[in-house]
Amino acid sequence: MRYYFFDTSAFVKDYAYEPGSRRVEDMIRSAAADPDACSVIVCELVLPEAFSALVGITEKPDAARRGLSRLSLHRALSDMRADVLSGRPYAMVSVGGTMERAADLVLGHRLKVGDSIQLAAALAARNASTPGSEFYLASADARLNAAAEREALPVIDPT
Repeated sequence: MRYYFFDTSAFVKDYAYEPGSRRVEDMIRSAAADPDACSVIVCELVLPEAFSALVGITEKPDAARRGLSRLSLHRALSDMRADVLSGRPYAMVSVGGTMERAADLVLGHRLKVGDSIQLAAALAARNASTPGSEFYLASADARLNAAAEREALPVIDPT
């Protein structure tokens, strides 16, 4: 089994055209085509962070080029909510029980709070995954990726 844990920087690439969007779409397509062999995981934090990211994108001059005009924002947010809450194509993991670990990650790696929660959730999901499976953090955040690698969590930077 192969697992991809998407942090928000990877997750939003499915809803806005950015460098790495095609690679993210390929990972999602793999999971949709064969859910017994591949899974894409997100944690509860991804939805509010991604909403914030998409709203921020629409306020920039290149929003339309990135596929997120103000008119399309509401559709994208609705699609995002439906995708996450339906469990397709994303499997949702809870951040419950990870806050102490997240606090330690802030101290150990000087991460922002959201990144520490994402990493703590990814580590918990990896520990709960099928033994012998492949598990990757998909993230375009260099600081988070470096911390994940120091925690022995393989990283895929879609960009």
